[in-house]
Amino acid sequence: MIKKLFPLLLLWTSLSIHTFSQQTDAELISDAVGVLCECITDEGETFENFDEDKMEECYKEKTGIDSLDFATLFEDSTKTEAENDLYFENELMPVFINSIITQCPDLLTFMMEAAQEEEKNNLDTATQHYEDGVSNYENGNYQLAIAELTSALKLVNDKDAFNFRGLSKMKSGDYYGAISDFNSAIELDSTFSSAHQNLGYLKMMNGAYEDAISDYQNAIKFDSTNHVTHNNFGLNYIYLQEFDESLVHLERAIELAPNYPTAIQNIGYNHLQQGNYEMAIKYYSDVLEIDSTSVITFQNIGFSYEQIELYEKAIEYYTIAISMDNTEQWNFNRRGLSYGNLEEYDLAIEDFRKAFSLDSTQVVNYSNIGIMYENQEKYDQAIEIYTELIEAYPDDNLEYYYRRGLNEYYAENYEYALTDLTEVINVYKESAEAYDYRARSNAKLGNFDAAISDYTNSIQLYPQDSEIYLERGEIYLEIENSQKACTDFVLAQQLGNEDADELIATHCAD
Repeated sequence: MIKKLFPLLLLWTSLSIHTFSQQTDAELISDAVGVLCECITDEGETFENFDEDKMEECYKEKTGIDSLDFATLFEDSTKTEAENDLYFENELMPVFINSIITQCPDLLTFMMEAAQEEEKNNLDTATQHYEDGVSNYENGNYQLAIAELTSALKLVNDKDAFNFRGLSKMKSGDYYGAISDFNSAIELDSTFSSAHQNLGYLKMMNGAYEDAISDYQNAIKFDSTNHVTHNNFGLNYIYLQEFDESLVHLERAIELAPNYPTAIQNIGYNHLQQGNYEMAIKYYSDVLEIDSTSVITFQNIGFSYEQIELYEKAIEYYTIAISMDNTEQWNFNRRGLSYGNLEEYDLAIEDFRKAFSLDSTQVVNYSNIGIMYENQEKYDQAIEIYTELIEAYPDDNLEYYYRRGLNEYYAENYEYALTDLTEVINVYKESAEAYDYRARSNAKLGNFDAAISDYTNSIQLYPQDSEIYLERGEIYLEIENSQKACTDFVLAQQLGNEDADELIATHCAD
């Protein structure tokens, strides 16, 4: 009610503009209050039966003008709107209130009761908007939540409403809006731990790990018993690779909430990131005793087993993870790699194809199929895979040229191998292996000088490879340069290549 009533009380007047033209502002206000008092007395109004329309009719009947015309009497055309508003608030409002107190206490009662009623109505309405906003947030309806919480904030300045609107914006991807709301909540209450924690979490999830530290510290300063804050702070330190500091907070989270699986899981993640895979398996297994529905727990146990080369166990856990969620390409890819390490190439290919069908942006899944064909010595099929990749990704295909070149070599397609390996070397001149295979291809084609040149480039890049000295030495034998051949064989022998002994005995006896 106050939004409509209060301006009317300020603007109602008793005389016409023409009559008031010679009066001071204070006199205008005094007359206006007098008319309002007359209307209250004439109509016998009380707050309970107050009729705004009837009061407006009374005003118009006594003055003959619309109440809104009164506002123009105090405007100064030489001032801005803001300056006029400031004058009205600072100069005229005190006069208005004083006139009410001295002339018409009943009007002051109306105003105070109206303000109280509006405040109560606003609070009730804001509370309903707030509750609807929180409900929508919890149900994942973030845009509806934002709308409801915005409606609440138009009526009241509330830290919880800002905090939940910030969470809703964060979930909707409006990170800057979320930061603004969390900061608004903190401005209303600098000790509001949840807002500090949420601000830290938002920064952490956007990679600002250093910036998040102070927010988490403030959250703990104002509420040191929140296990979620300690967990998130611990996770932030994992991202910073400060693993000891991370454990301090994660272990504190478990002290506060002994069966809190997320903190236990993050301790497992802490160990996984450090390569402590057995410890990671232990903590992830502890999580499963509390919550056996966590897909990420199964997949991380699988990954840990994979890293310590227990591939059968890795496959077991990846398979469970896939049975729980068959839409995650990562699990199919990792299980495929484990199958590949067990030389179960057909099963690996099946998993890689499934992974690629789930997410075609993860091209590694498709290129892994080529590697599995290569391991099976199915070179033509591997070549077909890499050709498809080269055609599909012309701007990012150096690796595919290299792998196709290897398979062309193994398939004895030496000319094609030369073409692909040259493509690689033209772009990346520091690939010793590309030089090695191009040298071998040239040697097969009888291009001995070219082969020697490639072997020499490889040796310059990696002078400790005894096998390359041996191979270059054999090419020197082909062109009947036994002196250089023997020099290479001796260098290979010095690097520990036992095959060089027989070659030296056969060709370098003198």
